[in-house]
Amino acid sequence: MVTAPAAWTSRLSYSPGEYLSAAVMAAAARVAWKKVTPAPEKAAAKERPAGDLSLQKVMEKKALVLGLDDAFPPMGFRDENNEIVGFDIDVAREACRRLGIQLVPQPIDWNAKEQELNTGKIDCIWN
Repeated sequence: MVTAPAAWTSRLSYSPGEYLSAAVMAAAARVAWKKVTPAPEKAAAKERPAGDLSLQKVMEKKALVLGLDDAFPPMGFRDENNEIVGFDIDVAREACRRLGIQLVPQPIDWNAKEQELNTGKIDCIWN
């Protein structure tokens, strides 16, 4: 049985289907990551693609500006204290913690998400 971390269950209640979806997405991401991530010794030998420096930019500024729809419960929404919370925020916060960077949730106009990303106002779209 999949159980959620206490931080998730203390604020929100997710259905078993949502936990299952998250577990499947995490497993799929891990499999995909393993397929595209070379062993450390091989990674050091390969050069980074010259065109995409987005991860380098995020790591240098030590923050990930995450563009999201803040009215999309339970994935991302405002709580009674007007703070952005939700499943996506919890997962993004954990990813940032593991990278050693800060998460900066940035609500965006969902119809302009690609423009926000392409102009550099946000580092990623997450919803």
